[in-house]
Amino acid sequence: MAGLGWKQFNSAEVLTAANLQGYAVDQSTMVFATSAARDAAITAPSQGMNCFLSDSGVMQTYFSLYNSSTNVGGRETAGWYTNTRSNGLVPIMIPSVTIATGSGSANSMGVVTFTGATSIKLNNVFSATYANYKLVMDITTGAATDDIIMQMKMDGAGATSYFHSQIRQFASTVDASSTASTSSFSLGITGRSTVAGSSFDVTIFKPFVAANTKYNCHNGGNSTVAGQQQQILVRGRLNDTTSYATMELLPSSSTISGTLSVFGYNS
Repeated sequence: MAGLGWKQFNSAEVLTAANLQGYAVDQSTMVFATSAARDAAITAPSQGMNCFLSDSGVMQTYFSLYNSSTNVGGRETAGWYTNTRSNGLVPIMIPSVTIATGSGSANSMGVVTFTGATSIKLNNVFSATYANYKLVMDITTGAATDDIIMQMKMDGAGATSYFHSQIRQFASTVDASSTASTSSFSLGITGRSTVAGSSFDVTIFKPFVAANTKYNCHNGGNSTVAGQQQQILVRGRLNDTTSYATMELLPSSSTISGTLSVFGYNS
């Protein structure tokens, strides 16, 4: 049965089997030797149950099937999910996503899918829960050599004092550049050929803290030379002490399609 929450027991009150089961057993951290032993013992788990598996040394929580009306805290597939430690990467369930021009949405696992977008705004993605964040983005369609830029926003207003430098390698060419006091971070480009497609791995340091926000990005994609790849390493800093909750991603001149996820961590 589902856990019953919390109860204040009174002196001399009879402890019924239902109360013991609902307030104690079903809300305890149950220990099993293996997942098979767990499944044999708990044939009808309910959302919120916790267990520890001795063979793998992991804590797990059971989640029921996601439903936008009745169970927004559920998952795409019902089952036992391993808990991530507080200093590990935790998927962010983005409160809302605003897509300009094209279409897009976030699923129950926090994965944002976008198509033909000129802007992807991740509203209130940053909070005091995590100090740092990782953005992983895969661009499947976009104009060749189109810049992908990032802006931090709070209450609709965007920051304007960004500094960044980058090193680019494509085919046999390597170059470097540095830019001061611009209106956005540069993350890299969608590719250097007519074959669209690139990936972005971005670490964002302390965006919600009232201090300089820093970021590192590794961007890779297709080169102008057939069969070769290009990569860009970018380092940037936002030179103000504002706490930012929202992040916007946008191509500089065209539209993009793909997927992205954001993860939070505290170390």
